Amino acid sequence: KADYAIDSVYQKTKALLSRYPKTIDETKRYLEDKVTTNQDIDKIIHKLVQYHFLDDEQYVLQYFERTFHLNLNGPNKIIYELKHKGIDDSLLQRLHQKMNESAIQHNLNSLFDKKLPSLSSRPKAKAMLLMKQFLYQKGYELNDCDAFVSKRAHLFSTVENELLMIEKDYQKSLKKYRDSSLSDYDIKSKIISSLMAK
Repeated sequence: KADYAIDSVYQKTKALLSRYPKTIDETKRYLEDKVTTNQDIDKIIHKLVQYHFLDDEQYVLQYFERTFHLNLNGPNKIIYELKHKGIDDSLLQRLHQKMNESAIQHNLNSLFDKKLPSLSSRPKAKAMLLMKQFLYQKGYELNDCDAFVSKRAHLFSTVENELLMIEKDYQKSLKKYRDSSLSDYDIKSKIISSLMAK
């Protein structure tokens, strides 16, 4: 009866892994709710590994292909996520070597080109800061993001564009406060504060 119950859990886990691959550690955590003893968990895990339904090395390679090459995530994010999934440090070190400098630069270029159009209406300093934050959140080193964006400073808004933006924001603020009961001094202060905030 106990063997039948374990086999039933094994079959369900096998079906789950066929659809949604997991690491050994994730599968152990999943099995904790399904079976009562660690011995039973080990028995199921051993069988899943034996029949190649569980393979951390293969999982890492597929995860890397998807997240680094397709999603363009950086080393920090990928290593953090895989560590959270229980991947062994030796596997993570080998993976880190695959993310060489030229591949990282390629990803940064792709992300930069994708993000840049959405920052065209921002002042240059703000746009550059947002770009650095975006690249950092994708999992790249802060120093690398800073250097990469600084080298491309000329691709952000020009002084002429910034002056046009300021003029537009000034007219907008002027219209907002013109019909208020505020004094000229207060209106000027509010407009200045509003422009400084931008």
